[in-house]
Amino acid sequence: MILFEERAATILYNVLSTIGFTKKFLLPLNVCPIVPDTFIRANVKFEFIDISLDTLCMDEELILEKIKNDKEIGGILFVYTFGIKRDMQPFYKKIKEINSAIFIIDDMCPSIQKFDYDINNSYADMALFSSGYSKYVDIGFGGYGFL
Repeated sequence: MILFEERAATILYNVLSTIGFTKKFLLPLNVCPIVPDTFIRANVKFEFIDISLDTLCMDEELILEKIKNDKEIGGILFVYTFGIKRDMQPFYKKIKEINSAIFIIDDMCPSIQKFDYDINNSYADMALFSSGYSKYVDIGFGGYGFL
């Protein structure tokens, strides 16, 4: 399913509030402030995870350690830090092998937009893109997601 809204944060809010998550999400410490605000508005708990100095994205070892030891983790919002190009599918597969119920959001809002994201062959449960302010392609509004 492809979702379109005036902002990617609106898509995130709609998904979070519709699914009704009861467990907390892991968010990167360097995430845009609108993201935790969206979680608060959707009444979904979250915890910040530090970033890796090597990748500038969430520290993968800290994530794996956290989901192995904390049964209250229900999701991960993984942001591709601006300019970072990585294939996260092998890492998402590791997460699903530890706990297949963890909801993975592949947040590519700061990245180059993809219009052919294959969500059906991804370990992510949702992929999120933005074409609003300060993005690779800034058309002044818009967000879309794959669910």
